[in-house]
Amino acid sequence: MTSIDIYQLDPELQQVVVDDYTFKNWSNTFTCKPELFFRPRTEKQVQKIILLANKLNKPLKAVGSGHSPSDLACSSGFMISLENLNALLNVDKNNNTVTVEAGMSLHKLHVVLRENGLALSNLGSISDQSIAGVMATATHGTGAHFGCLSTFIVNLTLVTADGSILFCSPDENRQVFEAARCSLGALGIITRMTLRVEPDFKLEAIQKPYKFSK
Repeated sequence: MTSIDIYQLDPELQQVVVDDYTFKNWSNTFTCKPELFFRPRTEKQVQKIILLANKLNKPLKAVGSGHSPSDLACSSGFMISLENLNALLNVDKNNNTVTVEAGMSLHKLHVVLRENGLALSNLGSISDQSIAGVMATATHGTGAHFGCLSTFIVNLTLVTADGSILFCSPDENRQVFEAARCSLGALGIITRMTLRVEPDFKLEAIQKPYKFSK
């Protein structure tokens, strides 16, 4: 149990926090019980949570869908899930980009893209993860000509450890941008990103048996 009285928190944060939460990853190999677990609905609330963690000297870790086979997201301090920051912000068919909040799931992104005649160029084997999660952990698909999914990021917005909002792209805060594309959550909380996509397409699979001698 936490020693923090959640009813003494900022009224906005009282609406998005629980103090009795047990986190389990997808395979149930790692569990933890954070002191406070937050599900913010706005970028401003993310800022407030980070500033609260700083004020109380609490570690803060971001968690997606929990598909990492490790204890990467586990914390006995504060945890934050962006599952409620999942909105579509912009579709630009002329430039083949889409801007979304970082808590959107890949499943939802597929639907959004399909409705607009678009698709990601490559994917991993599952789509249960959050967009921020697959990007921050360098999730990848297959194909010699494709990078990991984080190479599709055109720009991103990051809330840093001091609560500042930082826009990052190849032209602005470039070093932070490159680091954030596989940051494991260590640079701050990614709240939104613009992704490079392409017109939707169909795949053809050809399967043939081959002898090992070939």
